Amino acid sequence: PLTWLAQQLMRRHPRCARTPRRQALHANFKGWADYERGRREILRKRDVARRVFSGFMLRGAVQRDTLPQVVAAIDDTLWLGGALHSNAQLQRIISSVGATDKQEVKDKAALLQGDGWSFNQFWVEFARVICEHDVIPYSVIARGLAAKAQADNEKKMKEQARQVAAEERARQSRLLAQYKSLHASLLADANILAILEQDKILTGDEIRPSDVGYEFEVPPKGHHVVLLRSFFGLLGFNVHEEGTDPADGPDDENAWWTDELAETWEIMQELNDMETVDGVVEKEVLEKVLVPPAGFMLLRSRVEGELIRHKLSNHDAQTHHECLPDEKWQEEQNEGKPSFDALCQRLNMTMARMLWLHQIWESHLKESDDTDKAQTGETTLRCLYPHSPAQLNKEQMQELMTEVLLDLTPDEFEERFQQIDSNGNGTIEFDEFVTWLSEDEVRLQDALGHKESFEELALDHDEPLALIMRLHDKFSERLPNDMEDKYPTQPAKLNKDAALAAIEALNPMERQNIESRWDLVDVDGSCEGVYFDEFLEMLDFAELPVEIRGNLHSTRRRRRSSSKSTIPRKQCCE
Repeated sequence: PLTWLAQQLMRRHPRCARTPRRQALHANFKGWADYERGRREILRKRDVARRVFSGFMLRGAVQRDTLPQVVAAIDDTLWLGGALHSNAQLQRIISSVGATDKQEVKDKAALLQGDGWSFNQFWVEFARVICEHDVIPYSVIARGLAAKAQADNEKKMKEQARQVAAEERARQSRLLAQYKSLHASLLADANILAILEQDKILTGDEIRPSDVGYEFEVPPKGHHVVLLRSFFGLLGFNVHEEGTDPADGPDDENAWWTDELAETWEIMQELNDMETVDGVVEKEVLEKVLVPPAGFMLLRSRVEGELIRHKLSNHDAQTHHECLPDEKWQEEQNEGKPSFDALCQRLNMTMARMLWLHQIWESHLKESDDTDKAQTGETTLRCLYPHSPAQLNKEQMQELMTEVLLDLTPDEFEERFQQIDSNGNGTIEFDEFVTWLSEDEVRLQDALGHKESFEELALDHDEPLALIMRLHDKFSERLPNDMEDKYPTQPAKLNKDAALAAIEALNPMERQNIESRWDLVDVDGSCEGVYFDEFLEMLDFAELPVEIRGNLHSTRRRRRSSSKSTIPRKQCCE
């Protein structure tokens, strides 16, 4: 019987189709499966659609004319590349008006005309179109998730580069301030002045007054040696800890001109193309290196280049000066107002919503008092952002924010207005307005505890989705019997003891090391439990048992959902 069953299954396999009817039936099976999976995946994005929809609300509803822009914003949020927004069936059914590429200036009355839609109305129509038509395949959604992860990584790298550049500028400012003080001390020291004005030299030899040439040399130890050592340290040599106060160094009695300092001075002589390189401090080179504060950073960069040359040409000469320059990061300086694209990247906002907010902004501008404009019938001002941005006063801003943020109280508006109006001129420009709106939405999302989806967790940890789902099963097994984890919409917390027991089962190790895993999520010692995404942060994926990773391609599990009876069993495979 088993042989017969196998034969029947093989005869019905798409690869074994011979008749034209069966070949036609199975020809587009892969495409059907892709669209079916995409249909189910897009319907799971209800929370994403709700957040996007709420961003277009005026007085608690979204106008029908704005619905194409809502769809475009959902498309941008999911990184679908226009596949959702450009779908003909969706555009025809969602809005009979349709989207237009021309950005017209509308007053407030025009923006509030038409039917107001709630999210439930929108979602019913949206879901009906998704279910009845092949709107978007899952492969497009997967590419969007990968593109978003790549963009987030690039944004993180740029932010790190900006931080490094800011730290470098702060370090240079600190070095310059220290050199200003040190430069004054050097020019005030009697022995340094003797070298500059009386042509004396510093050899490091200890000579007595009766020795020949005593009158041509300065003492080999003293405060002037402390000052020169500090000077070398600021230039990047490893003879003095960079950034310390010279007063913290050795006292004058123990500060000798050593062979280490003499070799450092030889590099300064080579830097100035001296014929004699002997480590003796004399007037000609000292005058060239004691530059005014304005030229110190240039001198320091020359010294760093010379140290690199020594590093590459002579590896044996690195016992006394191994200070290599850090990589310089140059931050792009942008003048004027940021563009719409820059605002979208900075605030993580879609272009469709940004243009819609700009349209709302223009509608609240006061009518022009200019007689020429009045004669031409122009009743609404234009905000030519970013080249010629317009401004709203406090009363206009309060009227606008009351329409966009219905729960905003007068006291909260007053407090936030004072924070945004940094220059105190009583007006707000468009970029300040969208920054205000974005910050309030970020605080709201943090308060609601927004969680990443299982697919996003798989991308973050660079692991198969099936493995993430299997780990979620292990996580759920440790929960109390009366608790269910409906991650990510209604996540449940796993207490410390249960979480550490799960970690011990998945990553066998000493108890002390397991306890240290808890510190990864409980930084301040106030954490009572962890959600599933935090639980994954405690895991070492490289040390997972073989049986956890085994047979991932044949793993089946029921997707967790608030409506279990309507979600069919789905195969999770990578």
